[in-house]
Amino acid sequence: MTHESMLLPDERRTRTVLAWMGLSVENYARQAGISTRYLWHILKSDKVPSQALLRRLQQTMGDAAWNFATGASDSLPARQPPNTEATEMPPP
Repeated sequence: MTHESMLLPDERRTRTVLAWMGLSVENYARQAGISTRYLWHILKSDKVPSQALLRRLQQTMGDAAWNFATGASDSLPARQPPNTEATEMPPP
C-alpha cells in the first residue's frame, strides 16, 4: 500500500495564510500541539516532519489554507475566516 507524501509548507505562504486567519505563528503552533521553535524549523526547511504531523498541521489550518501554504493552490477563499486566535484546540 503506497501513501502519497504531503507537501511541505512554504514559510512566506504560511505567514500570509496565518495573517489572513488572524493567527500568530505561536498560536498556530500551540493549536497544532507543537513548539513554536519546531514549527520554525519546519518552515525554514531545517527539519522534515512526519506525515502524521503534516496532517495535523493541515487539519489545524484547514484544507484551502494548507493548499495555499504548500503551493498546491495560488488562491485563498474570498471570504476571510473568523479570527481563530481565541479558538483554542484541546491538547492532543
